[in-house]
Amino acid sequence: MSTESASEIIHTATVAIFSPNMRRILVTVNHKLNGVVPLGGKFDPEQDAHIYDTAFREAREEGNILLFPGAGIFLDKDGKPTNDQPIIQKVPFLFPDGKRGQDSLFFFRLHQVPPFNFPKTTFFLHKNEYKKDSFTYEGVPYGFCALDVREKVLAIMR
Repeated sequence: MSTESASEIIHTATVAIFSPNMRRILVTVNHKLNGVVPLGGKFDPEQDAHIYDTAFREAREEGNILLFPGAGIFLDKDGKPTNDQPIIQKVPFLFPDGKRGQDSLFFFRLHQVPPFNFPKTTFFLHKNEYKKDSFTYEGVPYGFCALDVREKVLAIMR
């Protein structure tokens, strides 16, 4: 059972995780949205003290990636390394069921691509693939969701 009221804003975090050369982004197939998105999800007050915690948790859950200095570095809105975790943008949106949400976007660049396999529906996409209208995964075409995020991501990719 959901503890969200109809008028409550549901906070989410999206973390755009880039390859070391900034040419690829880690994405996942989101079956609820029937689309491809960067990693992210809903703030959970039982697990997350801050929206930053949501970004860290979702990267771990969806991509087996730990966002810490040994793995990579957070980036600012221009794609420059930073010592903190700046929110690139906060955007209001509507969930498919009409509930109101607000997403906080973070950028993170890996020092190297991890040698392990990602979960099945999580993978890197090259900038040229991310620019397209859709992506076919296991024979099924999916659109790209969170187009405002895609615009910000493409602006700093090489």
